[in-house]
Amino acid sequence: MAVYRPGAGCTLLTPDVDRASWEASAPRSGPVLPPLTAAQRATPWPLGEGAPEPLHAGSAQAQALQQVSDALFDEPATDPKTRQNTLAVLVVKDGRLVHERYAQGYGPGMPLLGWSMTKTVTALWAGVALGEGLLALDDALPVPAWQGSHRPPVRWRDALQMASGVDWFEGHAGFSDVSNMVFGQPDEGAFVEAKPMAATPGTRFNYATGDSALLARSLKRVLGDDAQRAHDHQVASLFTPLGMRGAFVEADVAGTPSGGSRAVLRPRDWLKLGQLILQDGQWQGVQRIPASYIRFMRTPSPANPGYGGQLWLHQPADMPPGMPTDVAYFSGLMGQYVVMVPSQKLIVLRMGVSFDKDETRRRVFQATQRLSRAFSEPERGLASLGDRLRR
Repeated sequence: MAVYRPGAGCTLLTPDVDRASWEASAPRSGPVLPPLTAAQRATPWPLGEGAPEPLHAGSAQAQALQQVSDALFDEPATDPKTRQNTLAVLVVKDGRLVHERYAQGYGPGMPLLGWSMTKTVTALWAGVALGEGLLALDDALPVPAWQGSHRPPVRWRDALQMASGVDWFEGHAGFSDVSNMVFGQPDEGAFVEAKPMAATPGTRFNYATGDSALLARSLKRVLGDDAQRAHDHQVASLFTPLGMRGAFVEADVAGTPSGGSRAVLRPRDWLKLGQLILQDGQWQGVQRIPASYIRFMRTPSPANPGYGGQLWLHQPADMPPGMPTDVAYFSGLMGQYVVMVPSQKLIVLRMGVSFDKDETRRRVFQATQRLSRAFSEPERGLASLGDRLRR
């Protein structure tokens, strides 16, 4: 049974959970921003809720944006299994929202579930805590169940780089560790902590939502192991300073934010997290997250050069030729993407419910590569650009 609480989202109660006991300790809505003023409604993103700032009509870049958006929303004519079901496409260039498009029935005010893009949210939350002196990358995760055991210590950096060494099977085609944890376990962190080790921490990359659950559970512990405090800290330290309205990460029954899968943010707010990374953790002149930590997130990990700190990086085999090598991105189930090109100050967001994830991936990376080229080569003109976009 799923129970909804305003400002905190849904929690799936397993059959053995007593609802009254759970409700007594479950986190409630955290800090809330005051109502928007008229000036805030008119001010452009990212500081306000105003309309996008379109590029000069008729320019090659404006034409490229429209063509890329059309390609991302395009649907195949026949097989329903290949449907893209794109819900939102947004583009930021030089810190300005220059394109915004939604499927019918959707709009800027509608929050969307990011699935595994939540992993990057958890990493940024950890970055805030690091800046507050609550943790260090080489500290061992605070897991009481592991104390006094023969297990080697798992550091924060190991879990952030998906190299905790915990035995884990990630799969979405049927019953797996991730499906068992997210849909069948009242305490995600405890489920992961009870699993055996399969490798020495830091030596083997294994994409695991369990590692993100470990991080969220550990963050809750360094905040006093209090569900409401953890929820409030995440909202007040990460979401509220960026002007996010109604953003939250749904918690498990134990009150821990579901660190690998359940962040619910408006598309414009997902973009703000990308912009925060592009700005090396700074927002409106305040260093919200240490720049050194953002560099860590964007640095290839020893176990996988295509992955940093809960953030995917450049992978030549999966990307079109000419993709900028500094590309980094959040990625979530069914085609959720926030793709950043720091050298271009470019962010491309695509969200939806894709039934063909490989095709979605191809389209998103192709769109990013082509927009990057369009913005860097305006002198080539609209005709040649249009030819390239149609290829």
